[in-house]
Amino acid sequence: MLENPVAVMAAYTAGSMFLSVTMARFSPTIGTKLRTFFAGFGPMVVVYGSEIARENSVVLHGADLLLAGAMLALGTGAAFLAGGVVKKPRKSALLR
Repeated sequence: MLENPVAVMAAYTAGSMFLSVTMARFSPTIGTKLRTFFAGFGPMVVVYGSEIARENSVVLHGADLLLAGAMLALGTGAAFLAGGVVKKPRKSALLR
């Protein structure tokens, strides 16, 4: 189903890192576990949603499911590492 798995994994990892950094920076009230969950699993909806939108029926083979598991592990790990690097924004003097 997926033509170029290396490119898909690279895009998935970059998307997970971007989501994690964005959530850590602009929504610091979200906890680390929830942020990692959303950033790690969120791009999977986009990947398989784009595949389903192109065709009327989609068949997932064993290699596709193995790739999905690898993408989830890689994306979740990347989101965890990227979210830990971001510094939390300081509270504004106006909000004190």
